[in-house]
Amino acid sequence: MKNSSIRVFDDLSGLVRRDINPYLLKLEEAREKKMPIVFGPSLKDKKGKWLDYIRKDKKSPQPSKLIVEIGVHMGQVFCQLAKDHPNWGFVGLDITFKRVYSTCEKLVKNKIVNAVSVLADASYLEEIFSINEIDGVIIFFPDPWDKKRRQTKNRLINNDFCKTMSRLIKPGGFFWMKTDSQNYFLEVSNLIGSISDFKKSNHSDIGKDYPSIFQTRFQEKNIGFYNCIWVK
Repeated sequence: MKNSSIRVFDDLSGLVRRDINPYLLKLEEAREKKMPIVFGPSLKDKKGKWLDYIRKDKKSPQPSKLIVEIGVHMGQVFCQLAKDHPNWGFVGLDITFKRVYSTCEKLVKNKIVNAVSVLADASYLEEIFSINEIDGVIIFFPDPWDKKRRQTKNRLINNDFCKTMSRLIKPGGFFWMKTDSQNYFLEVSNLIGSISDFKKSNHSDIGKDYPSIFQTRFQEKNIGFYNCIWVK
């Protein structure tokens, strides 16, 4: 559930009715059980400290990289990424209560300890992460908002967002995008291309492709999509 009147650090208990969105109670219960989930006021003290927070066992080494996936859907790609790279830390953002909770459940079920599910609008990215804190940002099949021309203003990846990423992603880090919208892809390519910090690349430290549910559906229907990695 997305509500434009809710800010990233707001206490949801006084803003969202549990009878309308039962997943608020599930989120609160998950937090009380110390499951890998963060939202509301508990986000305030994480900026610049995500890798330390993800390292639950302070006797173990701190994760060597911080990867952020925006729009985790139900956590399929996110959980596999974290499982395949146990020495890295992962933060998965989504604006939908159900998706954030479901992703958290998958992390627990699969005993993945190097990742956390976060309820947050990515337009607040600079309030959640510090400059040069992130090693990679992944956005697979964001809403293109292209059915009507006036909807394009709702796209997440715009000029301001790209400039924010250039500040938050450290040198050598990457931004990886997939979309089925040619228009959106070209727009983002032009925006990223205007930032001298980023260059197109054929690979990232991730090492392989991770097909999302949407990608699989498109491939089954022989629908093409656009895929690119930019490295800072």
